[in-house]
Amino acid sequence: MQCKNLSAAVTKPQILRELVKLILHDINTPFIPEEGVNYEIWAPGGLFEPAEQLLADWPKQLLEEDVRAAFDAVTTEYEKLKDFTWDQSNERLLEALRTKLKPWRKLNLDLARQVRNNHDLHVRYFAVNSVMPTKAVQSYFAREKRAMTARVPRCFR
Repeated sequence: MQCKNLSAAVTKPQILRELVKLILHDINTPFIPEEGVNYEIWAPGGLFEPAEQLLADWPKQLLEEDVRAAFDAVTTEYEKLKDFTWDQSNERLLEALRTKLKPWRKLNLDLARQVRNNHDLHVRYFAVNSVMPTKAVQSYFAREKRAMTARVPRCFR
């Protein structure tokens, strides 16, 4: 799962940079199973049309020149990836992108519903300081209200 807390739509180059970075890390230290993974891209702001097309027709829409641009960007930006060269890794990278990743996107309404219904997911991926699940808090205050009401003399209720 890749979560982008962006209000703006995600572009095709942004998606490709994330996917290329993931595969290059996997080439360095394998962690993606050989059979591949379903890879959700959480984009609350949506996707621009080229990004939507890329994911809708994956991997047919995966063009070598686009992957090369993403490769150049991530190998320049990330220290751990600077030793990769296109000539040495392009075939392995392209093959892994086509076979090890099955990317798809989740947009705002789907995300809101999924996060709202999963406390652990909410705490893990979003900036919150949750010390108690909402139901536990509601239950606590309902109990306290009943206890306080029981202590108030009947004439004041």
